[in-house]
Amino acid sequence: MGSASRRGVHPGPEQAGATLAMVMIVLLVLSVMAVATLGTSHMQTLQAKNVQLGLLSLHNAENAVAFGERAWTAELSACLEDRAACVLDPAPPLMADVESIAWESRASAAGKHGHYIVEYLGARPLAGSADRQWRLYRITGRGRDPSASAATLVQTVVRFCVKKDGLPCPQPPSGVGEP
Repeated sequence: MGSASRRGVHPGPEQAGATLAMVMIVLLVLSVMAVATLGTSHMQTLQAKNVQLGLLSLHNAENAVAFGERAWTAELSACLEDRAACVLDPAPPLMADVESIAWESRASAAGKHGHYIVEYLGARPLAGSADRQWRLYRITGRGRDPSASAATLVQTVVRFCVKKDGLPCPQPPSGVGEP
């Protein structure tokens, strides 16, 4: 019985190498799947990095706008303290596309990777008041990530109540005369 079972284990001449061929095909399929998985993983890593850099540049742009708002509000507060010497002059208007600006030389720095620009948008009459108006300013902040591969712009509009003679209103009305 021992010799009969050994004869069944040996393949015949027509089956020689069939097992090797099957193993090679399985290894080829597994190799293709591994390479595809590595390619997908690499793409997902690049996408995650781009999202992270985009969020970092957005954070820097929002910080630049907040810095610009604080600086502009501080300028207004200083103006309110010395009302006799204060006239709110409009900031120079921005006449170019925001992407074509040399931000590092034209804009005020707001941290290491952010800049802001304050633009005068004009005056709007205050409803129900003949001698008061809203002066509107747009603050545009631009943030970059440390590698300078992503840039984001954030804008906000700030308004101040000003008398027609250019002096700030003593107490700006709230909710009255929305522009």
